[in-house]
Amino acid sequence: PRHQIRAPIVVASVQSLQGRRLNDLGPVNLVITDECHHATASSYQNVYAAVRKARKKAGKPERFVSLGLTATPFRSDGRGGTLGLGEVYDAVVYSHGIVEAIAAGDLVPPRGIRVETHVDISACKVTAGGDYDEADLARLTDTPARNRLVVEKYQEHGQGLPALAFCVDVAHSEHVAEAFREAGIRAQAIHSKLPPGESTRLISAYLAGKIQILSSCEMILEGFDAPMAAVLLRIRATMSLVLARQMLGRGLRTHPGKTECIVID
Repeated sequence: PRHQIRAPIVVASVQSLQGRRLNDLGPVNLVITDECHHATASSYQNVYAAVRKARKKAGKPERFVSLGLTATPFRSDGRGGTLGLGEVYDAVVYSHGIVEAIAAGDLVPPRGIRVETHVDISACKVTAGGDYDEADLARLTDTPARNRLVVEKYQEHGQGLPALAFCVDVAHSEHVAEAFREAGIRAQAIHSKLPPGESTRLISAYLAGKIQILSSCEMILEGFDAPMAAVLLRIRATMSLVLARQMLGRGLRTHPGKTECIVID
């Protein structure tokens, strides 16, 4: 059953917990936050505040056990650096980094290939959040010549393996997918502007091997699970360590027959 906010275990998105449902929370003892590098955001803080309020109302101490899980335990400081999560959590109780995970066989190693595109982005605007302005970056990098180069480098290095292309915006993801299709390669773009259910259908087709390249600006980043993806096309420049780590993580998961992840940057 859905929307049982008083159930012994409640599984919910942060977005679905906003508003009236938060006021109906019972005296929760444990909160587990996935992708907890977002925990300092106001929407997450609203949830934690509601838990404290519900516990106080029930006559319990406001302090509760809060466990956070993330592959990127930091957030941007808005100046190209990072900040920890000490405002929300007391300590890091367990860490299993990329290097350790590769050594243990939990992840495959990346093999990086750097491609010089001769596109100058030195004058690209930078937002208050410390990353490139998407509109300005798309104007500079979403060009037919550069998109064709992406296809050529995949054909040269990608070995025909399933790939994910990280783009700047929706239009860029569509243009990249079109460039691949023009070269006879099965490719599709997924984004929020597609008809309802279409992105889910395309992702299923990709996971089934019916689509070779999946391009997107946001939907194949955080939480996207496609272990067979063996090639990453990082065609979106970023100054964000969080975003860069998220992109890399999409290709490092193990899969039968997969020995490495090819990162074409």
